[in-house]
Amino acid sequence: MKNLLLVLGASALLLGWPIPSGTLAQDPARPIAGLQADGWRITEKREEKQTLPGIAPYENLTRVVQVVHYRLEKGNALMVCTATYDSQRDKYDETCRPGSK
Repeated sequence: MKNLLLVLGASALLLGWPIPSGTLAQDPARPIAGLQADGWRITEKREEKQTLPGIAPYENLTRVVQVVHYRLEKGNALMVCTATYDSQRDKYDETCRPGSK
């Protein structure tokens, strides 16, 4: 079994496959996953899509921005997070801030 894992690991390196080096909780670009890993619970989730005109030189294309609002709770503490994805810029972003109940 140990040899099999060594062969698979070496094969992954030779083929250039990414090897996960930790959990999402350690990734500062993914604060929502980190909060969940730390015991925070999503108590509310609301999604919206915004349709905007395209950015030059693609003015004729529809640009969709998807926004997901999260409310996370742990004990008496509250965090409010927003995840956004911009289809034309192919950009994903998460932000979190303390909230008040």
